[in-house]
Amino acid sequence: MNVRVQSILWQLISISTLFFQGLVCAQTQTPAYSNNLKRNHIKASPVRPEEKIFTLVGAGDIAGCKSLEGAKATAKLIEKIPGTVFAAGDLAYETGTPHEFELCYGPTWGRFKDRTKPALGNHEYADPTAHGYFDYWGPQAGPAGKAITAMT
Repeated sequence: MNVRVQSILWQLISISTLFFQGLVCAQTQTPAYSNNLKRNHIKASPVRPEEKIFTLVGAGDIAGCKSLEGAKATAKLIEKIPGTVFAAGDLAYETGTPHEFELCYGPTWGRFKDRTKPALGNHEYADPTAHGYFDYWGPQAGPAGKAITAMT
């Protein structure tokens, strides 16, 4: 199996796993972390009907400029799921340049930019300052040198 196909599969697995976990949590009205809390003898509070259930969906290794098919396919899935999108590093291949963010990430996952929480990966640091990442995300990226990093 080639690397691009593996990347697409991991993106789909990440999205479907998080979506499924959100459905289970919503259906049971029990926080997903309650088993750990009970194990530590801390009483978990049940989710009340008036409380909101939050959806988190996303992946890493997102947009490779050599082929945008995987990024387009996962973006089609995400557009049907409301909630916060996480982008877990290596967002624009090969090196996270401003050009790659504009031409590869932007047309695919860029449509979710206003609801995305991004994280840096090692490909964004091909430039030691991660210039492309910080330019693309602006304030969402956090301050340079203090950004959330998902080094993969």
